[in-house]
Amino acid sequence: MDSAVLGKAREFALKYGGAGCVVRSGYMVNSWGDTSERIHIYSATKGIGATLLGIALDEDKLRLTDRAMDHHPSIGVPPESNRQTGWLEEITIEHLATHTAGFEKDRGYAPLLFRPGSMFLYSDGGTNWLAECITLAYREDLYSLLKDRVLVHLGVSDQQLQWDVNDKRTDPIEGITRLPINAHIWTNAQVLARIGLLYLRRGVWKGRRIISRAFIEQLRQPIPRLGQVPTHPDSLLAPVGTTGHGLLWWNNADAHLPDVPTDAYWTYGLNSNLIIVVPSLDLVVSRTADKKADASSHPYRFPNGDIQPFLAPVVASVRGAKVTVTKPKPAYRPSPAIKGLTIDADRISIGNGDNWPITWGDDGGLYTVYCDGEGWGDRRFSMAMAKVSGRPPEVSGVNIPSPTGECGPDDTGFGKRGRKACGLVMADGVLYMWVRNLNSADGTGSSLAWSADCAQTWTWESWTLPECGYPVWLNAGRGYADGANDYLYFYFPDSPSAYAVTDRIDLGRVHRAKVTQRDAYEFFAGLDPANQPTWSNRFDERQGVFEHSGGCHRPCVTYNPGLKRYLLCTITTSGHFGLFDAPEPWGVWTSVYVTDEFSPSESPFAPQIPSKWISPDGTIFHLVYSCYPHGPYQFNIQKCILTLR
Repeated sequence: MDSAVLGKAREFALKYGGAGCVVRSGYMVNSWGDTSERIHIYSATKGIGATLLGIALDEDKLRLTDRAMDHHPSIGVPPESNRQTGWLEEITIEHLATHTAGFEKDRGYAPLLFRPGSMFLYSDGGTNWLAECITLAYREDLYSLLKDRVLVHLGVSDQQLQWDVNDKRTDPIEGITRLPINAHIWTNAQVLARIGLLYLRRGVWKGRRIISRAFIEQLRQPIPRLGQVPTHPDSLLAPVGTTGHGLLWWNNADAHLPDVPTDAYWTYGLNSNLIIVVPSLDLVVSRTADKKADASSHPYRFPNGDIQPFLAPVVASVRGAKVTVTKPKPAYRPSPAIKGLTIDADRISIGNGDNWPITWGDDGGLYTVYCDGEGWGDRRFSMAMAKVSGRPPEVSGVNIPSPTGECGPDDTGFGKRGRKACGLVMADGVLYMWVRNLNSADGTGSSLAWSADCAQTWTWESWTLPECGYPVWLNAGRGYADGANDYLYFYFPDSPSAYAVTDRIDLGRVHRAKVTQRDAYEFFAGLDPANQPTWSNRFDERQGVFEHSGGCHRPCVTYNPGLKRYLLCTITTSGHFGLFDAPEPWGVWTSVYVTDEFSPSESPFAPQIPSKWISPDGTIFHLVYSCYPHGPYQFNIQKCILTLR
């Protein structure tokens, strides 16, 4: 290691107080402050509690897929209001360990805010229910369990680590001391370094297996089966969500910390109490602090935002270290027609809700569907209709009452629990709407509804597309007047789930006179030797028309008649935004603009390009989207300018 570079990290740490250790290959190579001083490490307790979760999983006391209620029959109560949600029996151990169970932040008895598995919200209350599940599984308090299974082997004494009760849950649970894992462990930087070294050594200490390697591998990276669920707007940690979190530990798997290896992971507590593990560099870093440094320039903002200025020099001090910094890479070669995209900084925000699939009607109006919101009214729906008038910047909206179309009044249809529109198009005076969350338990499958009276009444087809989680119609001008032929095209990420981020987008089509007939639907099956598209009625013979690793989620496609190009937008929930173009509905696609930093604090959600707001020469369009997690949860409009080659 380069001592001069490492010294810069130490100087940075000393500037903000506290104590810490840098350990490389098992050796203490640097330290600062009083590393033996025992202090409250706050939420870094969660990382230590994860060790007990790992032991319970290894010994088959718990499984991540287990219903939490099977281990803790009274989970979630109090408050009594949680019983009324109908969600308690859906909570799994995995939900509790990943902040996706739905509990509010409070460390006491918090209410459920959303259906388990549908969103991410950092919750002390949820992790404390997990602590109680482990307690009941072993019939032993967590401190005794930690001492017997872990601390005695690491050489950590009672004087070096203590565990206090939760001041909001002080009563015993079935006669056993009820200890939290949200916080309340008191220890020092040396102990944290030893715990980090246990994880670096993949669960082995002096030849003894304490926790399994398989558990640590699972803990230190995002959970694939959760996909990339959105972060709740009220989350303390927005915009960080499941892409930067595993099982009670944070990670850099999505490379949001530049100049830091993507295998780095850490546990974090208030006042920047840290255990950082970097396996590829054989490195552990710990830090303790009992109070914040200068609040105006505090460098270690929760949970990872500015540990970068401290951690990057530590990483850089390792001689020969190769750190791959992930940059957004175009999925395809640059567009031959469009040189670049400029997104205007000014934003118009109206209405209330998200998703907003939109189409230009025969009558000149823009028809849309808002989800989990009130639109331009005062009553919340899972899904309801509206009409937008005017052109930016003078835009207004009005709700369209539709008893046969709207779903989930008030908040009963939040998230996966309610039906949501994902695709909307008008052709020959008829609105056709793809609706997702056919299976409300997991957000899979879709169905079709249509309206011949401008969204006032809807007919629902009896057949479904269980294989398509998020189908979206191609939009092509007023009433589909710019369609290339007599077919309506629709795109869908290659997954039955609307919540999955995939690597591929597929394409289907149906004759505009047969939209309501399931047997008339065809799927793109590749190009023939003459580069012409082939089609099949068999879903299993489909082939992708667009591929972008980890970048296919909530797409939209709109034809730009001024440029004679199809524009495809795709996003992920971590800030990624991509714009691509092609001369035909099936491609070949080229890159216009790709970024992983659409905004410093938010991600565009379900982008739309209304045909009506494309300039005659095709160089100006307006992007419509809702925001996660900080931006307006509204009908947001931003002007976009294309630079041509």
